[in-house]
Amino acid sequence: MNIVLTGFMGTGKTVIGKLLAEKLSWEYIDTDELIEKKEASARKLLDCLSILEKELEHRRKLFQSVDIGDIDGKFARYCLSLLRKNEN
Repeated sequence: MNIVLTGFMGTGKTVIGKLLAEKLSWEYIDTDELIEKKEASARKLLDCLSILEKELEHRRKLFQSVDIGDIDGKFARYCLSLLRKNEN
């Protein structure tokens, strides 16, 4: 069973929710905090993807500048170093 408190800002939902949770020995969950955490996680992921995209573009430009005669045996190392670098 869940109890959900709704209402306008400043009407005491947080105060009542915390008191009720304490009285019932339930966990109090603030949905605003959950949303903020999910948004922060999404922002971090987008930041990581942006960094990866920039790195891939940089690597693509470097690869395009390589003379096709110089590629023999180097392409695999290039790919592995890119994957290894982005594991963190």
